[in-house]
Amino acid sequence: MPVVTLEPARALCCADLTGLLNRAFADDSAPVHLSCADLEATITHDDILIDASHVAYVDGAPAGVALAAVRARRAGTRTRLATMGVVPEHRRLGVGRALLRRVIDDARARGARTLLVEVLARNAPARFLYEAHGFVPRRRLVGFTVAGAPLRSRRVGRVHLQPIAAHEALAHFAACTAQEMAEAAPPWQLDAPSLARLGSSTRMYAVVPAGAARAAGYLVLGQSSSAAGLVHLGIVPAWRRQGLGTAALAAALREYPTLETLYVPPLVPAASPLVPFLHALGGVRDRDEQIEMELALC
Repeated sequence: MPVVTLEPARALCCADLTGLLNRAFADDSAPVHLSCADLEATITHDDILIDASHVAYVDGAPAGVALAAVRARRAGTRTRLATMGVVPEHRRLGVGRALLRRVIDDARARGARTLLVEVLARNAPARFLYEAHGFVPRRRLVGFTVAGAPLRSRRVGRVHLQPIAAHEALAHFAACTAQEMAEAAPPWQLDAPSLARLGSSTRMYAVVPAGAARAAGYLVLGQSSSAAGLVHLGIVPAWRRQGLGTAALAAALREYPTLETLYVPPLVPAASPLVPFLHALGGVRDRDEQIEMELALC
């Protein structure tokens, strides 16, 4: 029987750790192609703690990796299994179980009350592994693709997009989510600490209604050549259902004429008001959905 051992992830350099992650997800339907810069940005953005992350070895060869994220809050430490993967040739040898148990033990020792993880709904083996260790489904996270052309025909004069800095976006985020139900709250990757650390490829705007003295919401876009990632869109409750969200997206697309689509990754809680909004825009819901799962540690 092969021997599985675990070592701290900090023992690997960025290039080796990135290569191991890419190998672990190479046969996925959406293969991962991370660079060192991508990994370093994710570590910063999602509060991944390398000292709480581990690499598994089978007979001395790197076989899998688990990256854990940690955030301290007044209500107690929160921990998330940010990603876990095993290279194809070393699967079904207990590597995933060994990594998961270590992450659980570390989180409990750190005083975390819960451990979060997201798993693709179609990934039955991973779901079975988490359920076998006591994780329970908490909610579904969905994604959309929205065609840009129909939005460009919408009225944009109703709002003005004002570029803002991260600290201003955080203030708007707080105003837009203060009354949100727990099941609709942004997931870890879109919560306030992550919003504060978005990279230079994102653009943040206040959504200011025509004639208004104050912003009614905010918009955050991550741009590529032909598609934009809709990272955040929030309208304060008093201004909702007045077409401001649609006008804000139309205004953004007018500023970026080469963009063909808006892509919303599967991080939107199914209970979020963004879901009916995106449906109303003609958004196509992605086949891939994630299930956010939670393990009570105390």
